[in-house]
Amino acid sequence: MSVGLTASPAEARQVAANSLLYKNNGTYSAYMVVEFKTVFEGEQVTCQVEPRANPLLESKEEATIDLTGTKWRSAKGGKEACLNDDLTIPEGTEVWGRIKILAGETHSCRKDTKVIYRADGGTMKYRSGGTTFNNNRCKVSSWPS
Repeated sequence: MSVGLTASPAEARQVAANSLLYKNNGTYSAYMVVEFKTVFEGEQVTCQVEPRANPLLESKEEATIDLTGTKWRSAKGGKEACLNDDLTIPEGTEVWGRIKILAGETHSCRKDTKVIYRADGGTMKYRSGGTTFNNNRCKVSSWPS
């Protein structure tokens, strides 16, 4: 079956996305980074990158990360080699968000249904709520259409 064409996300097991939207419904400041797996120096590694201008979101704010033209920087240090030579994420790569809460926890947004980066994909929407340390897990708001 083609990526996300006619089946629901649960049936397709993968959807195509060209952007990730994160809405902070919690009582904290947070931002989202993007993670993906790749082979680096012969080993499979999880890369964690963020846009060079990554907004810190207060309660009730949201931001969209465009995967298509964004120039990235390493969010963990030393892993920019995970990116293409032009500092972009390779198209066709599974991507997912990770919420970083200031003075709190971080939560992966990776779900059973894979989100595959495709330039012609839709927007994957995530949200979180709660407080710095309670009920603040990343949840799917909507799947790309």
